[in-house]
Amino acid sequence: MMATSKKVFGLGANWEGTFGELEIVLGVVGEFGDSETASGADTEGKIESIGVGANVLYAGFGFGAF
Repeated sequence: MMATSKKVFGLGANWEGTFGELEIVLGVVGEFGDSETASGADTEGKIESIGVGANVLYAGFGFGAF
């Protein structure tokens, strides 16, 4: 059976700062809810995922990871 999601919500936030020529961007996102089949039967239960990332720039060069 195909799983669907109900009552799922996501959140995200980021922060940006500059220190001289150094620029930093930090971010976090998350998704939370319940998983069930199309007929309403529970499958895997809770959905919880979180992602974090960062981007650092200095003098025109950058490095980022997520």
